[in-house]
Amino acid sequence: MLDDLIYLQNGEVFFPVPSSDPGIQRVVGFSRQYLGHDVGRDDPSSYVLIRDEQLPVRDARGIRLGDRTRTVIWADRFKPRDFIELAEYTGRIMAAPEMHNTTLIVDATGAGTPYSHQLNHGGIKHVAMIMTAGAQFRRDGQTVYCSKSLLLETLAGALETGELTIASDLPMKDQLTTEIASFELEETAAGSLVLRGGGRGHNSDMAIACAAAFIASDKIRGGRIGTHKLDNWF
Repeated sequence: MLDDLIYLQNGEVFFPVPSSDPGIQRVVGFSRQYLGHDVGRDDPSSYVLIRDEQLPVRDARGIRLGDRTRTVIWADRFKPRDFIELAEYTGRIMAAPEMHNTTLIVDATGAGTPYSHQLNHGGIKHVAMIMTAGAQFRRDGQTVYCSKSLLLETLAGALETGELTIASDLPMKDQLTTEIASFELEETAAGSLVLRGGGRGHNSDMAIACAAAFIASDKIRGGRIGTHKLDNWF
């Protein structure tokens, strides 16, 4: 039963096994979260939280790793007076006990750059994501560079294939799915394809936050999973 699983602070998850038998292997999965955060200057700022899990399961063959799941479990919008208030709000979110194993990814493009500096000043750990042209993804320390087209194409593909699902009881599910559906490929005068969206009647902040969280689950932190011998045995 899942209630038997042990969850460690570092994100590892496993079933307890008898310490008296050094031959027993421990199957280790993971449970971690990614909070995408799109920063608005005149519009509200958005947050989308994805839980990324691959848990051990028991079946007739014994204990093995189950399927990996990534699910949008929470979303929020907040319109602050200034970046200081927004940083304080973000800090309260990240300080919640249930966020202990969460990576915060902030859209640091444009207006997000001084806000990212404000988070650094407040000691709020995060990855700053700067959106670029083309189709690249590159990491430099705690800053990543990723094209908007790659972000949203990856998100749309994940939703289509079921790699990412949205919790059925998510209060803002309709708004999020509408935003994602508003993006489409357009051909430029130079003949290249670009992804556009969030046009008249549509915002894009929640879709960007969701896309940032999802791509981070693939590219920013891997997680250690597999089968390991019990600790303290030689």
